Amino acid sequence: MAFLNRFVTAILSAFIFSFILALMLIDVGGFWISFTIVMAYSLGIFLIAGISFSYVGDYVIRKIGVSHMWLSYLTGVIVYVIGGIIGNIFFFIGLYHEGFAGYTIPMMINGILGALLFYHLRYVVRFSFQRFVIKE
Repeated sequence: MAFLNRFVTAILSAFIFSFILALMLIDVGGFWISFTIVMAYSLGIFLIAGISFSYVGDYVIRKIGVSHMWLSYLTGVIVYVIGGIIGNIFFFIGLYHEGFAGYTIPMMINGILGALLFYHLRYVVRFSFQRFVIKE
């Protein structure tokens, strides 16, 4: 059940992230071309890095063991922001091999925003599964 929750979250995150980024990157080809290109990259990243880090991030959040609801939420935000940065570092090392460049900071911000989108959509998907899909 946990993997299905994370898988659906990764698909929705990639779709929403690609939609928003394609609106900002509309070029000569138009929205759908930009959306398709961004979706091709972001889907793989959300499926591989998002799902795998969500297991690690949730383990770290449980290990910290904050009992207050808001502190637990803020801990999760911080852990996922760090995860977005780490995921981008691995992405840059694996794809570009050129180190720090002029577009590194905007890409880091996109990684942080993607990680936070994933974190918040996990709550929505988990609630939707409990409420509408899986009734135990």
